[in-house]
Amino acid sequence: MNIFQQLQANRRHIRAAKFIAKAIEHKLRLDILEVLQEKGRATVTEIFTALRLDQSVTSQHLSILRKSKVVKTERAGKFIYYGIDAPVLEYYIKVFGILSDVNPPGRLPGSLYMQHPDELKRHDGPDGPEGSTTAQEEAQTADTGSAPAGEEATK
Repeated sequence: MNIFQQLQANRRHIRAAKFIAKAIEHKLRLDILEVLQEKGRATVTEIFTALRLDQSVTSQHLSILRKSKVVKTERAGKFIYYGIDAPVLEYYIKVFGILSDVNPPGRLPGSLYMQHPDELKRHDGPDGPEGSTTAQEEAQTADTGSAPAGEEATK
C-alpha cells in the first residue's frame, strides 16, 4: 500500500484527530476544562456561572467536549455532573506533543506549527524573510496609521 492509499484508508482517523484538536483548542472550551480541573466535577450551572456565560453557550461547548471524549458525565439524581476524563486528555496531549515535534524536510520547525497564525512571520515581504511582518503588525499599522514599534512609517 502506497502513502496515498494509507492516507485514504486513515481518513476517518484523520478527521477524528482534527475534531479532537479543534475541540480542545477553543478558548471557551479551555476555560471550561480549567473550571472542571479546579472543581473536579461541576454542573452546567456551576460552569456557566463561574465563566459568566449563557447556559446555552456553555451547553454547546460541553457537548463538543463530550463528543471528543475529553469530558465525561455522571448523573446524580436530577443533576448531571461534568468532569475531565484525565486518561483521554493526557493521551491527546501526548499525541499532539509528538505531532508538534515533527519537522518534515523543507517545512517550518515543529515549534512554529503550534503558534497562532498571527504570530507566524510572513515570508512574502518585499525583502524576503528579513523584510517580512506579522499579520498583527500589519493590522496595527492599518488601525493606527503608524509603523510597528521600532520602525519608521514610510509615506
